[in-house]
Amino acid sequence: MSFDDLLGGDTKPARNKGGRPKGRLNNPKPETSHDREELNLKMTQVHNVTSGVPVTWLVKVFRLPRYKVELALANCPILRTAQNGGKIYDIKTAAPFLIDPVTDIDAFLQTIKAHKLPEKLRETYWNAKIKEAKYRVMAGELWPTESVMEVFSETFKTIKKVTQLWVDTVEETKGLSDEQRMLLTELVDRLQDEIYKALVSQAKSSETESILKDLSDAAD
Repeated sequence: MSFDDLLGGDTKPARNKGGRPKGRLNNPKPETSHDREELNLKMTQVHNVTSGVPVTWLVKVFRLPRYKVELALANCPILRTAQNGGKIYDIKTAAPFLIDPVTDIDAFLQTIKAHKLPEKLRETYWNAKIKEAKYRVMAGELWPTESVMEVFSETFKTIKKVTQLWVDTVEETKGLSDEQRMLLTELVDRLQDEIYKALVSQAKSSETESILKDLSDAAD
């Protein structure tokens, strides 16, 4: 079997043996005056819609009762007023007033900052944040600065107590000369001093931030 057979045979088109090719070429039909009139009509319709539509048009297109359309458009800007006194609306501006947004409300609300919420919702937002903070404190996820520093203090005391026993432990198990004992004691003292200074410096330069700052960042 040849490679051409694997591809499905000869790729060249078959020719009719003798005579003219069967069938005729599909040439495009010439444009008639009717076609031009229909195109002009469509363009006119598009222009009419984009230049503003009345309430009756919106009622028909959005398939809503007239009273619902008029109620929904109460706060919608009017494009202009027709000669008969009817209101003409821009379809792009009016559409959001007439349809429900297709979105996840919970996901949408998470993207809105607190200062952009309606005033009635802001109080609800902050009450929820305060309750969340209280829950996190009770759950042990949020620690006051005093509690954090107390833990650091107790941790330092434990390190100091353990390291002070290093000299005696090494001397009892392996033995130390006076020179070795002095060196190990100096290293332990230096370690304790560096840990102490680091904790004090950390406490002064970067205290744990208030939860109010986190709430403020979330609101901005």
